[in-house]
Amino acid sequence: PLLERLAAAYPAAVYHPFQLSKESVSRKPRLAPRVAATVRAMSAVLHSPRLEALAAAFEDLTHPELRYKDLLETLTDLLKEGRVEEARASYVELTRWLRDPKRGGFLADFAKAKVGSQGERTLQKLDGLCGVDGQHLGRFVGSGGGPPTLQRELNRVGMGWRKLEEVSQVWVKGNKQRSTRLESYSPLLAKYHRADEAGGDPLEALELPGQYDGDAPPLVDQHAAADSFDAELLVMASLRKPKRLTVYCSDQRERRYLIKGGEDLRQDQRIQQIFAVVNTVLAADGQCATRGLAMRTYSVLPLNERVGFIEWMDGTQPLGKLIEKVARVKHRGGQDPISMAATKFAAAYPSASKGQLPRWASCSRRDAEQHLADAHALLPADLLSRGIESLSVGAESFLATRSCFARSLAVVTVVGHLLGIGDLHLE
Repeated sequence: PLLERLAAAYPAAVYHPFQLSKESVSRKPRLAPRVAATVRAMSAVLHSPRLEALAAAFEDLTHPELRYKDLLETLTDLLKEGRVEEARASYVELTRWLRDPKRGGFLADFAKAKVGSQGERTLQKLDGLCGVDGQHLGRFVGSGGGPPTLQRELNRVGMGWRKLEEVSQVWVKGNKQRSTRLESYSPLLAKYHRADEAGGDPLEALELPGQYDGDAPPLVDQHAAADSFDAELLVMASLRKPKRLTVYCSDQRERRYLIKGGEDLRQDQRIQQIFAVVNTVLAADGQCATRGLAMRTYSVLPLNERVGFIEWMDGTQPLGKLIEKVARVKHRGGQDPISMAATKFAAAYPSASKGQLPRWASCSRRDAEQHLADAHALLPADLLSRGIESLSVGAESFLATRSCFARSLAVVTVVGHLLGIGDLHLE
């Protein structure tokens, strides 16, 4: 079969996609004999304890309270659907992670605080609640029970999600320097050196994404692999707290990637692959090629259903940051337009900062539109133009940058509309 030949010829190219597909396929109750035989054959070829350990180490870059929340959500969703056996397996994974003696840094401190001053006894309470291997989870399935009851019981034994979020916030405030150190999340990655794993197996090293284009047979001997990782991380302020990691590569280059945990990045990867195909189509059309219509794409590598790499675009900045930078100029009264608009918004919706949505809902449509118009009136209409101007060294540079941005934005907007891609924001 073609898949088996590809796995034998280019194992590094097939390894991660196969592991992801295998996770999905393994959840199906029954497989066709031919499919099961192919999975077994490819599993034998695409077996790498080293890459499995690296994938687990990258999962450790997810903030512990978020990872704990993800594991709890998986567990409660399975119970809600009545999939008790899978819930038990999820519970075993959860408790194994909590008790892992190999964790260090942030995870060790977090686990110690999370489990509480009584240490292992709190985990024993958890086992008493759910069973050592999750044997008692079945009592949380059914009407009147289910996930809400489980969450209340977890709160009762001090293992609720909100409590753990508080622990994490306290740890970060008290360990600001350590909170950006790689070893605080994953000692394995901090100590990793490809030379220590040197051998003839192509699956002994982590090959970096974006090196297979499908246009010609790949020259795998020339592909870059991760040699080691920088000791410092850049922790993003967004909800999932993704982290920028610098990778020292076998081709003597430094590459940066955003490590995003708690999400399946396959859809992001497919979108970038589709964008690359669209670029090929546009380049083949004379008029589109003359106008320079194209999109800048980036590499995405899902390691499993919970973590993956996103190529960091050096030399760029988000539109929101660019606009904000230009807007934060002192105006009348010592306030910049953004602060003035925010103040006006807060005055219109005094309870918004407290997360009380009913105050918004009680406002009439006409009043809401007027509040928005008043806030808009405080913001100059040419902020984006001035932002692009601030990146330019002269008039010619400004016109070239503006033209490039307009063409790229036009293509992304049209293709995004055709594909139904949402969630396009200034960040």
